[in-house]
Amino acid sequence: MSVWTRWVERCRREVDVRPLSVLRITVSMCVVLDLLRILQVGMVKTLFTPYSLGGLSKTQDDAWWLDDLIGAAEAGPTAFWITLVCMTCSALGIATRPAMFIGIFAYAQLGHGYPPGDRAIDRVLRITLFLLLFTNAHKRFSLDNLIWKRVPAVTTPLWMYDVMKWLLVMIYMGAGIAKIAKQPGWLGNGRFSPLYRIVTDPLAGHLDANYWIDFWPVFLAGSWFTIIWEIGAFVILSRLGRWWALGGAFMHLGIAMTMELGMFSWGMLALYPILWADWLCRGLDKHPKTAGSGATLPG
Repeated sequence: MSVWTRWVERCRREVDVRPLSVLRITVSMCVVLDLLRILQVGMVKTLFTPYSLGGLSKTQDDAWWLDDLIGAAEAGPTAFWITLVCMTCSALGIATRPAMFIGIFAYAQLGHGYPPGDRAIDRVLRITLFLLLFTNAHKRFSLDNLIWKRVPAVTTPLWMYDVMKWLLVMIYMGAGIAKIAKQPGWLGNGRFSPLYRIVTDPLAGHLDANYWIDFWPVFLAGSWFTIIWEIGAFVILSRLGRWWALGGAFMHLGIAMTMELGMFSWGMLALYPILWADWLCRGLDKHPKTAGSGATLPG
């Protein structure tokens, strides 16, 4: 019983809310920018209109509620615009909680309508936004506070930080274990390492295979680093998590520069305010408008 009591006390301990508010903004903006890219290339109707009406959408089953509500032709584009508006409101802090709730639902409907476009990163971001609904993240760095002259929140219960760290541990360790189980070459020593093949793949990679083959030792070391770093994601749960995250930032920026994977890298980096919470708070404390009020830093 004492163990359970200590666990409850830890989960409800009040800590600085600012990293979660930054997390709300970064995650919401990733979704917004991703949707704006679809809008920019003029693919909204094509992706989210059913096959029978000239589009590419094929729902997972017949339970897509928007079909019955407004018709198959408008269901996908409507979900797109609802998601875009709600995620923009979430980022700005306008009617934040209702916008997040409705936006999460519409975002999931987009994935339901076009399953090939509903990537793992989309699901991770939806989970994050859903968890943020149960925190005070909407009460800081929010236009609602200015509009309604509300006092910004200072603290929030600690549990969200712990849940997000566990989520990141499962994501990264799962990725590392899957690589070892399905592609043992990640720990091999050949010239054509998995990392080299990935970044030179003409379907997604940006690098020229013939030119970069002379740098094969770099890619071999990168393959080893990737596995060691991903399997070592349990470090997130320790005080060294912030330093582990530096390696993660380096890796995701490298992916963004060498591959075309949509918002994957930026979506994962959007979660890093959780890992850099104490550094983030100290940085925000240097500016009067973003400074805290002496709240305990998450750790």
